[in-house]
Amino acid sequence: MWYRRIRAGASGARALASGCVLAALGLAAGPAPGALAAPAPMSGAATDASAVPVASETTAHTVTLVTGERVTLRADGSVVVAPRPGAEADYVTRRLDNDVFVIPLTALPYLGRTLDPALFNVSALAEAGVTTTPVRVEATAGATAPPSGPAFGAALARQIGAEAAKGSVGEGPLFGGVTSVAPAVATDGVRAAPRPSARADHPVKITVLGTDGKPLPGTTSFALANADDAALYREPFLDAVDGETRVEVPAGHYTAMVSAPAFDSAGEPAGVRMATAEFTVPDGGTGTEAVLDLRKATERVTFSTPRPAEEHQLILHYLRQDTKGAVAVNGGVGVSGGPPVQVQPSSRPVTTGDLRFNVYTHRKAPADAATPYSYDLKLANPAGTITKNQHYKVAGRQLATVRTNYHSDTPGRAEEVARLMYLPYETSGEALSEPFKTPARRTEYVGGSAGTSYADWLKAGERRFVSQEQPLVPGRTTTVDWLRGPLVPGFTEPAPGAAADETWYCAACRKGDALTFSLATATVMDSAGHHVLAVPSDITSSHFAVVSGDTTLYEGDGVPGGVLTVPPKKAPYTVVYDQTRTNGDFRQSLTTHTEWTFASGHSGGQTVPDNWTCVSEAGEYDGPGECSALPVVVPHYRLDTGLDGTSPAGDGHLVVGFGHVPGVVAPPAVTKARVEVSFDDGERWTAASTTALGKGRFRADWTTPDSAAGRDASLRVTGTDADGNTVTQTVKSAFTVAAGAGRGREREPGRAQPSFAHRAVTVPMAAAACRIPVSLARTDRANSTCRNGTWSAAALRPWTLSRPSRGQLRTQARQTVKCRAVSASARRRASARPAEPLPVEATASRPGAESSAKPCTWTPGRPRRASSSQTASKTESVRWAASAASPSPALRWAPASTRTPPGESRSTRAPSRSVSASETGCGTWTDQRAGADRST
Repeated sequence: MWYRRIRAGASGARALASGCVLAALGLAAGPAPGALAAPAPMSGAATDASAVPVASETTAHTVTLVTGERVTLRADGSVVVAPRPGAEADYVTRRLDNDVFVIPLTALPYLGRTLDPALFNVSALAEAGVTTTPVRVEATAGATAPPSGPAFGAALARQIGAEAAKGSVGEGPLFGGVTSVAPAVATDGVRAAPRPSARADHPVKITVLGTDGKPLPGTTSFALANADDAALYREPFLDAVDGETRVEVPAGHYTAMVSAPAFDSAGEPAGVRMATAEFTVPDGGTGTEAVLDLRKATERVTFSTPRPAEEHQLILHYLRQDTKGAVAVNGGVGVSGGPPVQVQPSSRPVTTGDLRFNVYTHRKAPADAATPYSYDLKLANPAGTITKNQHYKVAGRQLATVRTNYHSDTPGRAEEVARLMYLPYETSGEALSEPFKTPARRTEYVGGSAGTSYADWLKAGERRFVSQEQPLVPGRTTTVDWLRGPLVPGFTEPAPGAAADETWYCAACRKGDALTFSLATATVMDSAGHHVLAVPSDITSSHFAVVSGDTTLYEGDGVPGGVLTVPPKKAPYTVVYDQTRTNGDFRQSLTTHTEWTFASGHSGGQTVPDNWTCVSEAGEYDGPGECSALPVVVPHYRLDTGLDGTSPAGDGHLVVGFGHVPGVVAPPAVTKARVEVSFDDGERWTAASTTALGKGRFRADWTTPDSAAGRDASLRVTGTDADGNTVTQTVKSAFTVAAGAGRGREREPGRAQPSFAHRAVTVPMAAAACRIPVSLARTDRANSTCRNGTWSAAALRPWTLSRPSRGQLRTQARQTVKCRAVSASARRRASARPAEPLPVEATASRPGAESSAKPCTWTPGRPRRASSSQTASKTESVRWAASAASPSPALRWAPASTRTPPGESRSTRAPSRSVSASETGCGTWTDQRAGADRST
């Protein structure tokens, strides 16, 4: 649709004239970090514009602690911890109501004595809007503290190491005379919930014993809570000075937990022990003594995996609940680099309240492994106990396999990855981020106890991308692409198998006459649906407009969507969104222009699921009643590029699938698609040849000229459904043409392929009145062997050779693929191996007398049935790749205008190159060109 940008000032008048009201969804942070601020009502509007909340998956805030660790806090309370430069990330967590504390192990000896716990209250710091923790320091004359951040953390580690070498940690003054370090912003510190009045006059002495059986010297922080009713008493930070502390509490049953690290002379953790205690404070007693004995933490947490793997991260989660199910103690320990972690096993299950304990580990392949792989495991202990045996052994059948491709259009881009895993009773997770360089490829094995789910997190430059939470399915193998282009604005979708009771915020819906169209949850999205978090944003300019007919209902800059109150009558709407990003860590897809057209009328009934919530005319999320999803068409890309975002000159193609936003009931089929490519920054566009693949999927083929090598190419894609709803998306610099002419792309492992057995199959020739036998085989060039798989019914479908145009093709009819025979046991082994994209090759040769079908020959003009001894004068090798997605591919011949000169090969992809018998043992392949080209 033609679109004209309206000058500032006109939008308000047009909106008022049309009788529509819009609540703009801004990108600025509101009262909570990452939340969207309520816009001011439009002048003269008939209805006030209210704040529209944002789905929690876009809300996150990153804080750099006083010690230099970077902690990203998500809306659900999940945290991803990254170490300060040059160090490991080792920490403990404490959760109190809605506050999350992340405390480095090196800070524990001074916590509460010199270091204010509020320094590590990530929730309060995020709410204050800080990204680097400002501090207020008090010290004796002449003493100073390093600046907040990595320098402070490094100095603290040096002091811890020096004290550990002397045998006692945390007893001396910090930095030679610093007496207090506190945040220099308003926080509530430890913000405990109001407690009912109770007689807290029962004295309790708590002793922390070290591994030598003596009171632990220095300052040790531990948690204590009432297990009958945590509201009566709950303290996450009590300090035992030189192993002892005294408190007064109400009578009842109590639980205590301590995580105590030991340090080496470099200030690094040499090990961590977790000890617990369950005891009763009787009513009327004169005093109670309890002991947290680190000697009882005897069980080291270890793992065995099917393949050798080294521990990179280990996280323990300890959750103690009272008799009402409320949290009494909620904490954990996270270490990296492999220091030993030992826990105290339970002598018996708890009898008051409940106990939940689980372990998470991230393990990586040894450095000398041929191919990189990793393990992520989340394993629970039986309810109520910490088991005696803390060695966890997992088998291959318990694991899901994720073949992960990390794309990067910038060579060597620094990224971080983390996997947040959840057990059914957990509402938040923890993970340590893992730094690496991209582009990269890795096989990731994921395992967990029953009901485990997980969500992935990726930091590229300063942008953070996340996946939807999804259930763990043991035995399933999937391929996942991160940041595969083009990166475009779009709409997130619930993950398959997502919990039915999890609230989903509708981004393109109509509730009554409130029309919501919001891209705030996915202003940037990759081809796999991973979406960017709202903060920090690299969007430097954006423009959003809603048009109905010839009237612009709303237009504004810096907003990714809005909620309009529109007339009830069904009418056509066009939504236009322009976006420009500025980011030195990305080269491609920085500028996009998208137009959606659809029809909408008053929604008086509910068609979305019951766990959805939609925005009402009051501008607030108000459940699913009277809510229906808009018939908005959305594209899903699979661009044929390498991990580096490049594609060689020659044949290029894109598979684009069109669907609708989530929640649309009986969506109309997408029946039309158009794809255009530009190699001169959008000055001229070339329409690609499109082929319908079914179910809204289309394949586009084009020829990339050699003159475009080293330059960026732009895409323009249009999809139209049977009801006339459309989407047109233009992506500037969607991919880059490889600088080297004829340079092949790296093949992508992990796609399922059909199996082929060594047997002849009759293939119908649509262009001639004859049939030709063809032998099909699967060729594995990666292992330099020839494998036979098992023949499947799908693979027996007819493979059609389309009729060549006049003057285009000179070839013969016999097409044969040869492969050496293998034993039945070898076939079984081959079929058990992971599927890879393996080429299927065919060579044209003179029809043999053994053919039971009548041979076909072609003259230079057009195909016809052989009438005598007439034969073709030239032969040609033809190739195609077979995949499970298209079990019946057609061999098509390019137009004469795009033919390659004789003797010049256009087989640029590595899987399609000619190979010799010495490479595969499958015969010698020729490449005798006759002026014709093939495409898949």
